Amino acid sequence: TDAVDVTINTIPTVDLGNDVTQCGGTATLDAANAGADFEWSDNSTNQTLAVTATGTYAVTVTDANTCTATDEVDVTINTIPTVDLGNDITQCGGSATLDAANAGADFEWSDNSNNQTLAVTATGTYSVTVTDANTCTATDEVDITINTIPTVDLGNDITQCGGSATLDAANAGADFEWSDNSANQTLAVTATGTYSVTVTDANSCTATDEVDVTINTIPTVTLGSFITVCVGAADVTLSGGAPAGGIYSGTGVTGGVFDPSAGTQTITYTYTDVNTCSATATQTFTVDQCLDIAQTEENTVNCFPNPATNLLTVTVSSIQSNLTVRILDVTGKLVANDEQYNVSGAYYKVFDIANFTQGVYVVEIHNGNAFSTKRISKQ
Repeated sequence: TDAVDVTINTIPTVDLGNDVTQCGGTATLDAANAGADFEWSDNSTNQTLAVTATGTYAVTVTDANTCTATDEVDVTINTIPTVDLGNDITQCGGSATLDAANAGADFEWSDNSNNQTLAVTATGTYSVTVTDANTCTATDEVDITINTIPTVDLGNDITQCGGSATLDAANAGADFEWSDNSANQTLAVTATGTYSVTVTDANSCTATDEVDVTINTIPTVTLGSFITVCVGAADVTLSGGAPAGGIYSGTGVTGGVFDPSAGTQTITYTYTDVNTCSATATQTFTVDQCLDIAQTEENTVNCFPNPATNLLTVTVSSIQSNLTVRILDVTGKLVANDEQYNVSGAYYKVFDIANFTQGVYVVEIHNGNAFSTKRISKQ
């Protein structure tokens, strides 16, 4: 008979678990069997192993009875996608384009859109979650500030006659830079030109506008003095306004002709140039009652021949101490004159009018306190 003691020691149980697949980070493998000896495939000897890289990892566990067991596991550490929307953005108007990169991945923006890029036109915080082919995700967000660009409108182009045009860039409190380097909100313009302004607001946002301003010169208008006529005289064609081509107006004026029956009146001459700029000049047209001579004029005063060509004869049948004879053209300009003082009797004078311009002339006769006029034509 014989006997033997047999000891069957339990082999340690080693289970590193299922293969591991994760997105980034560290996977901790645990061989359990506290107090045993451990030998990992990387030669480390701890009970646990921190894994940060993809690979196959194995461990051999030796217990106090020198019994061993081994297990291995595949660990896959997928790279987490890199998502960087960049620095916060502050800009003036327009749109900012955010790009999550990672072409081919799935995207979910904070506005529920799912393109790789997002066009942003309003101030706010925007975020995106990127999911790659390994279902690894990453998120980033960015603050966007879209400041309003100031509205600058100098209005339509300006065309005016003389004076000044005031341009207003509005946007009170902003900074202004005009094309003439002035820095006020408004600009008074007195000369023709193109004027522009750049407005910069408190957010350093700028806007520019320009306008063409045309300041046309107002014409210089003059009106010569008129002749004096008797109240019963024939209608007088007005002249003497310059530049030519204007319009005469006033009481008793119709179509450029003055009716002396209207009495002494102020005559206005208005001229409008090609730029529609206008100006006026005025003169008084004096109408005399001519009471002392009017009843006997035909008998006491005579001018002949009428029309005249070279010579004009003026006669007055009776001089009243002092006599003045004046010949005026239609503008009232004195072209001939004769004066007699302290004389009596009849008056007879031949005036040489050969060099006078053809047209109508007025002969004024001042006979003492009496006054009379005659209209003659020069041919």
